[in-house]
Amino acid sequence: MGKIIPLRNPGNYRRAHQRIRALWEEREVINHAKRRMQERGFDMTDIEHAIRYGRVTDHSKPHAWWRYVLDVRSVDGRPMRVVVEIDGRLIIVTVVRR
Repeated sequence: MGKIIPLRNPGNYRRAHQRIRALWEEREVINHAKRRMQERGFDMTDIEHAIRYGRVTDHSKPHAWWRYVLDVRSVDGRPMRVVVEIDGRLIIVTVVRR
């Protein structure tokens, strides 16, 4: 595994996005959203696009790990929102249309 950027200030969205992208690049990913992606017409290309080009717009800590919301347009131009958590890996929680 390469260098992962430490997340000392979870409200620093630029830094959080860097960490999300780094975890994606390292393939440290768990996809819990497969069913919702299929139901809503999204695929892994859309998820990758959101991670690379989306904007972190919110964060919370509903349980043990930090949760981030990325807003972007999908590859085919539909507004979408991807919710991820970081537990040392990147967990794709869900994807929705905005």
